[in-house]
Amino acid sequence: MDGTSEQIARAKEYPCKIAELVPRLSESGKIYYSSCATLQRSPLMLMGHNPGGDPQRDGSIASTLESLDRKVGSDYLNENWEGKGPGAEPLQRRVCALFAWLGYDINEIFATNLIFFRSRDAASSDYSRNASVCWKLHAEFIRKEIDPQLIIVFGVSAPSPFDFIWQVAAYPQFIEYPAGHGNWKAREFSGAIEGRVRTVFGLPHLSRYAPVFASPALIRLKKLAVELREKN
Repeated sequence: MDGTSEQIARAKEYPCKIAELVPRLSESGKIYYSSCATLQRSPLMLMGHNPGGDPQRDGSIASTLESLDRKVGSDYLNENWEGKGPGAEPLQRRVCALFAWLGYDINEIFATNLIFFRSRDAASSDYSRNASVCWKLHAEFIRKEIDPQLIIVFGVSAPSPFDFIWQVAAYPQFIEYPAGHGNWKAREFSGAIEGRVRTVFGLPHLSRYAPVFASPALIRLKKLAVELREKN
């Protein structure tokens, strides 16, 4: 068990508080990509787009909630995706390398997706329907549990986690940074998100983008992460 009994209980209870989410917990998907031990105050959190895989084959949200008391560490480090071995799928390796470079233990980072429902790709995630439903739960996490000062997301072009949270924050001005791969960019903004000003830093989707640590984007992200660590 990774996390206190109280954290595990809260993690299981939160989805049941969202009326629009309750009847859909039987659908294929996942909410938590980190253990219940991360359901606590932290300077930053991680958000992807939505779970990948086969919606007809892979497990339901409800089944992942039932197994939370056995969940240890981060799925990016410990789960076996596509039969490649624990933490060996390219997205997993890139996420773990990114957080190691930033100076954070991925096992201590609250990780989730904007949309909890599984699809074969982001284009078929039914973004217009699902993002607003799932955000109601994210709002609970952000306000009552994590209270992050920095939200790192992967996916910046619409529709994406960055684009959705930018709308939530009422479209503040954002800054772009070269990501070190062709004309790909990272984006950053600060704005009012669930009760306080927070910074959102969006990277190109890490299923396609291998972080270029010498790029202006990653240098800027590391500066933000180091400042947070020193403050907290």
